Amino acid sequence: MTFYRSHRSIGVLCAILYVAGCSSDPSAGPMTGGSDRPVEVDGPPEGNQVRIDPLNPSTPIDARPAAIINGRSISFGDLRDALSEAAGGLVLEEAILDAQLRRALADAGELITDRDRNAERERLLATLSDDPDQAARLLS
Repeated sequence: MTFYRSHRSIGVLCAILYVAGCSSDPSAGPMTGGSDRPVEVDGPPEGNQVRIDPLNPSTPIDARPAAIINGRSISFGDLRDALSEAAGGLVLEEAILDAQLRRALADAGELITDRDRNAERERLLATLSDDPDQAARLLS
């Protein structure tokens, strides 16, 4: 019974990690304990480069358009407060959950491989629909 329960727990963790988008590079996330200092570059930004200071919420990325409607742009800076209010709590909750899951898996000595993720994805797709195309549409 303990064997089944531990493997079921690992399966549930795999599903949560997959659905939560943890298959991306964890070193790119905000919860990795990296440096909080701005990225140093030689000279001023050129072309599409943007210098981002994580300690300053009004970085130049806020000026980039999120949308252009009838020739008028709406910047990410214009949307930040509304986006934070609408989904900020959920985004923070997901980031915290991702970090806690990574830590729990590391503490348990578990490693989720691409094979594990693919197997979990196939199991999830099978629960959504008998038609593989319909299941893929429902998942996306």
